[in-house]
Amino acid sequence: MPHREKTLQSNLPLPRIAFEENPPGDSDCELHLGMAPIADDDSARESLMYTSTFTDRFGQPALRLWKRNDERYLRMEYSDGHQFWLDCKGTEIWAVWPDSSSIEEVTSYLLGPVIGVVLRHRGAVCLHASAVTINGKAVAFVGPPGAGKSTMAAALSQRGSRVLADDITTIEERDGVFYVHPAYPGVCLWPDSIGLLYGSTGPKASPVANGDKRCLSANEGLRFESRSLPLGRIYILDSRTAGEPSYARETLHQNLFLSLVANTYASNILDIQMRAHEFAVLGRIASEIPVSKLYSRQSLGQLDSFCDLIPPAK
Repeated sequence: MPHREKTLQSNLPLPRIAFEENPPGDSDCELHLGMAPIADDDSARESLMYTSTFTDRFGQPALRLWKRNDERYLRMEYSDGHQFWLDCKGTEIWAVWPDSSSIEEVTSYLLGPVIGVVLRHRGAVCLHASAVTINGKAVAFVGPPGAGKSTMAAALSQRGSRVLADDITTIEERDGVFYVHPAYPGVCLWPDSIGLLYGSTGPKASPVANGDKRCLSANEGLRFESRSLPLGRIYILDSRTAGEPSYARETLHQNLFLSLVANTYASNILDIQMRAHEFAVLGRIASEIPVSKLYSRQSLGQLDSFCDLIPPAK
């Protein structure tokens, strides 16, 4: 049976996303932007599922994830006032936001962490990774926040690669092949990374989610891929000892598997069956896809040598 790409239907247009006026068939997920799924007087209790370890400038958790006790919805509550409700089947999303926000900012949440949670509920494996295309295959860079995933993606895009995903990379297994799906066409970078890539006169892109990061697009010369591509290689980013050159090293299958498990996205929402499925998929990825560790520190010269270590995907 031929593969059918997933479709998204929205009541409002989203920046840089092309929507068809008359899409064929039913959509896989519907967006209801500017509204909540429940009335203000709906008093069904919620249970706190997750509290982010990252805090805002006031010391409050950046994100809390709640689940209604009737198991109808999950609610993602950001400290800056953005809220998203997800039905537990992963087929509908509602969103409200403060007057100080914009549809661009809502979109950066929606097509990043929010869709990531939806995909987890639908059984997809999502890694904390950025991905680019090299010779027709996807190459993913996995690592915790601050490891340099987005910086590597942007740097390789400047060298001619196309960016598939930034920060959250979705992998689907079809007929024994692992495919990486394209994400929102933007790369979010910290100001020091923008300076590293563009110099002191770097682009003045809009802040992301009231933070210091900036979302760069094709306007800044980045290139993006719109097709799903087979996964060719994974790099796990790590820092090196000061004074040592950048280098890549193959490592043991067991260690790679554990590194992949440690860098999955939104694993806290998975039940036992979901987690078992994910372990099985990650085990096959670690066995079948070349995975290496990259060790480096970031400076302009070291970033160039870092990019030189990336061979074409086989």
